[in-house]
Amino acid sequence: MIDSYIRLYITIIFLSICFVINTQSDSLSTLESTIISHGGQVLRITDPQYKAAATLHNRAIQTWPDLILRPATYNDVSLALSTHSSIQIPIRIMGGRHSHGGYCSHQGTVLDSALLKGLTIDWKTETVTMQAGVLWQDVYRALNGSEYIVMGGICPTVGVVGFTLGGGNNAMYSRSYGLATDNVLNFTVALYNGSIVTASSNTNADI
Repeated sequence: MIDSYIRLYITIIFLSICFVINTQSDSLSTLESTIISHGGQVLRITDPQYKAAATLHNRAIQTWPDLILRPATYNDVSLALSTHSSIQIPIRIMGGRHSHGGYCSHQGTVLDSALLKGLTIDWKTETVTMQAGVLWQDVYRALNGSEYIVMGGICPTVGVVGFTLGGGNNAMYSRSYGLATDNVLNFTVALYNGSIVTASSNTNADI
């Protein structure tokens, strides 16, 4: 009788594992198809673009992701986060790939913002709106020839988001104009529950 219970228990566990794996596979397949259909990219180690996309600036801590997702829309960023949250698979966010500790990469899924390159300047309100994949060199080129400066990184290939979320100290101008974070009006943020919200000092300030 005891042997029968043990065999039954093992069978149930095995069926449960198969079900979970299939569910994860289906969710990831749907996610990848959606990203590609909207102009994004899905890269694995066999793809020609993979090595350039995965290589970090600090080669001493290089890791190679199993999967690199490059969404081209905010909605697909949100979908990637909510999908990985629902199936409980870790995901890391990559921008300019300058993280000294390599925290933007791991041997799993990486969400790369490289295709989110939107950048607009409103000269009347003296504001710049940038998407997550913009590097500071993109901003400096856009401002070239104008009378304006921005609290950006000294290294031009540093990503705007990573630099700003770290505080954003500019060795030349921060003593006069503060850190990058002091100059931010608002953020557009994709949350793990699938929603996209605006965060500022007045709205969703806890974010």
